[in-house]
Amino acid sequence: MFGDAAARTWLEALIHPLVRDALARWRTDAAAAVPPPRALVEEVALLLESGRPAEYDHIVVIVADDSARRARIAARGHLEGLGAREARLLTDEGRIVHADTVIRNDGDFAALEAAVRDCLERVTTR
Repeated sequence: MFGDAAARTWLEALIHPLVRDALARWRTDAAAAVPPPRALVEEVALLLESGRPAEYDHIVVIVADDSARRARIAARGHLEGLGAREARLLTDEGRIVHADTVIRNDGDFAALEAAVRDCLERVTTR
């Protein structure tokens, strides 16, 4: 799919509006909640590439050493087509310049979870 530009464009034109609508409803529902949540967190893989970062109050970029990242991708069985997927993404350096917070993810899941929790605490207590 990533290597077939026409198929990817067709799929994105179909899926992206549905995702944006669902997120808009989620944000509206969250804003109406009593009490409202401290924060809403969205994982947006192509946020910076899409030119939509201005829609967000705080951008967190999570990076990992290439060897750790590739090992995790291989463990999930997703190495095939990795080059085509990566070709659509900014480099870590390209994403970091847009980040409000950068989290290193070279350790285990518990370390990542703690770093994300610390970031959320800092962002929501300003």
